[in-house]
Amino acid sequence: VDLLREWDRLKGTSKNRKISYDGCSSPKRSGGAGGSSSSAGGEHARRKRWLDEEYELSLESMDAKREMIVEIDGGMLTAWVAEKEKMDDEMKVLEEVLVHVLV
Repeated sequence: VDLLREWDRLKGTSKNRKISYDGCSSPKRSGGAGGSSSSAGGEHARRKRWLDEEYELSLESMDAKREMIVEIDGGMLTAWVAEKEKMDDEMKVLEEVLVHVLV
């Protein structure tokens, strides 16, 4: 349940990052006839670089969470297998007792 909440939080974080970028920087272009297309291209390059970095951070975060989930699943699986073996051993003992009582 906590992992699902964390997943939802991560998805929301990526949306918030985009919104924070959009909200804090807007391309500033000169209104004159000789408008600066190089500054618009520079802004585009900065934005692309920023988005690439954010994408990489998101991927790294998802990989870390995935590894954590695998570890948890592996630990739970090991515990369940051990519990099943214990229960099987107890069942064998009970079956032997039942056979002795019936004989």
